[in-house]
Amino acid sequence: MFEPHIYRQRRDTLCRAMGSGILLFVGHEAVAVNAPDHVVPFRQDSSFLYYFGHNVPGLVGIMDAGSGKHLLFGPNPDPEAFIWTGPQPSIQDLALAAGADEGLDIAVLPGHLNALMQHHAVVHFLPPYRPDTRIVLGHLLDLPLESLDERASCDLTRAVIAQRSVKSDLEIAEIEAALDISSAMYARVFAYACPGRTEQEVKAALEGEVLARGSRTSFASIVTTRGNVLHNHNANRTLAAGDLLLIDSGAESPNGYASDITRTFPVGGEFSPLQKDLYAIVLEAQKRAIDALGPGGMFVHAHMEAARAIVQGLKDMGVMQGNTDDAVREGAHALFFVHGIGHMLGLDCHDMESLGEDLVGYDATIARSTQFGLRSLRLARKVQPGFVATVEPGIYVIPELIASWRSQNRCASFIRYDAIERLNGFTGIRIEDDVVVEQGGARVLGTPIPKELWQMEQIGG
Repeated sequence: MFEPHIYRQRRDTLCRAMGSGILLFVGHEAVAVNAPDHVVPFRQDSSFLYYFGHNVPGLVGIMDAGSGKHLLFGPNPDPEAFIWTGPQPSIQDLALAAGADEGLDIAVLPGHLNALMQHHAVVHFLPPYRPDTRIVLGHLLDLPLESLDERASCDLTRAVIAQRSVKSDLEIAEIEAALDISSAMYARVFAYACPGRTEQEVKAALEGEVLARGSRTSFASIVTTRGNVLHNHNANRTLAAGDLLLIDSGAESPNGYASDITRTFPVGGEFSPLQKDLYAIVLEAQKRAIDALGPGGMFVHAHMEAARAIVQGLKDMGVMQGNTDDAVREGAHALFFVHGIGHMLGLDCHDMESLGEDLVGYDATIARSTQFGLRSLRLARKVQPGFVATVEPGIYVIPELIASWRSQNRCASFIRYDAIERLNGFTGIRIEDDVVVEQGGARVLGTPIPKELWQMEQIGG
């Protein structure tokens, strides 16, 4: 955990933004696999972690925005629990570590909350996304479970998003600590992945580096030679020379901050001419997108800059044609670049997504597009110093999508369907780094992880 005053400052900032009312934060419960004592590895709700710091199940935090009093509720250790788990802190110990005024047993929470509600018209809470949280909220507030989404506080949600969006130097250091683990993960698999290994063996080596450092992955790792299946988690193939191996993975820092890195490299150490051309296009698209990011700029402009680079590169290869800007405007590039350029990063890999993707990535100045490809952009709004985001363009050849577009003659003035056959056998390439927006532009975070063409060929060998 950070020092107690960090959590106190964060909560005080939130209380000032809200002005009045009770701010209710319900932490996660432990989730059983097949028996009460056999649980999945615990991970705290990220907003609770941000304001109260504890990765411990069964906690509830309350802030009185008017009086400035902060309370933490939770179970006190069972007197015999030390036999199984060793000595555990009391709820008062946890409260002190979080900079709260008092820690109270969870049993007194309903009565305490009812007393507070007698003096306050509004109890603010965030939209629940887990059944256990929904049940606790419904019980505490005496509300039907199905009403909780609409009763969640828009004011609190927006205030939390505004605060968590801008990362402090302390938070950026945490993300870079997670990136140190990512660097070790990729160094390991760069040396390990070779013809004859299975994708699952490579995944085990990748995640072994995380476990060896006492960390956890920040999302389910993708290790695949089928890069055109964007979220492919079936690591069941054996690597062969000439395959492109796409690895999309991340780790968590000690305080729960995420990294998210993707690299694609040739198994056996040599790109085919086609792979090399397409890799160069994706790398150029990423560099141009990063260069396009700066304070006051729109993140969607970085996406469009990457799209232009991809269209121009595919035109040079004879696969696309026509005016580049017109092709991007019509969404022709999305046949190959099917997703958004990136997303916010912080205590979540897709930071704050549980609070509402459009609330996090969009605002009154820009609405989500309905155009294929562009509608998948998670972050489009104006960025400011302290924003941390991923930048991850890609090129994919998805036969079913190509067949669908071709049958509709879609964007035929920009796509040379007769020339797409030269891409047969290609799967997908994605390159992803994590950046922070600063006054002078975007800075790639962490120790550089190899991504230049010549580096990837050295690695694959």
